[in-house]
Amino acid sequence: MVAAGIGISILPALALPLPEGSPLVVKRITPVVERQLMLVRRKNRSLSTAAEALWDVVRDQGNALMAGRERDPLYQI
Repeated sequence: MVAAGIGISILPALALPLPEGSPLVVKRITPVVERQLMLVRRKNRSLSTAAEALWDVVRDQGNALMAGRERDPLYQI
């Protein structure tokens, strides 16, 4: 609907940046609304090899994303 010009949307920062050449514009909401994302697993249970690999990738990518955003002026408050 937004791309068609008949609506607006609220996106989490994780959805940014928009694809290159997008006809959309991003406006920061003030005051800034923050949220935390958590990885959750059962206590005292091991993960399968595949689940452990996914856990590691999600954790590492989250850390890399946060580090990159600390340097990107788009995400500065």
